[in-house]
Amino acid sequence: MSAGLEREKIAAARLSVAAALVLAGLKIGFGVAYRSLGMVSAGADSLLDLVVSVINYLSLRKSVKPADQDHPYGHGKIENLASLFQSGVLMAVGAAVIFEALRGGLWAGPSAGLGRAAAVMAACTVASWSVSRRLTRVAAAGDSPLLEADALHFRADTYTNAAVVAA
Repeated sequence: MSAGLEREKIAAARLSVAAALVLAGLKIGFGVAYRSLGMVSAGADSLLDLVVSVINYLSLRKSVKPADQDHPYGHGKIENLASLFQSGVLMAVGAAVIFEALRGGLWAGPSAGLGRAAAVMAACTVASWSVSRRLTRVAAAGDSPLLEADALHFRADTYTNAAVVAA
């Protein structure tokens, strides 16, 4: 793999970290301010996205290292292991959100500032979609299962964010 493509993969992973950080802050901050369980749940998911994105970034940095005495075939398989970890985190978060929704939510009563909350979630939807597209392009160019999994994760966030806006 070319050095330019390796740099592009790492840059895409950095974008994922930055996006998850900003999205988590927006969703949790506005979710608490507007008493919106949907936004807080989406923010909690984004916090876990941040953890996963940091692990992905570190894994990608390690995976592009050349073969050495201990790893004669290189370090590329670390991407697959990180992808497996990401899948487990996604399943756990999904289960927790479903449990909380079935339990009745954190707050009773209507949310304040629904229009502003919906606007924030709409902006988060566009941001998640944009990050997903970028990660998809880089994953395809660099044959990266890790970035592909991250792209799917941001794409799923796009749909859940849109559902929160609709709700």
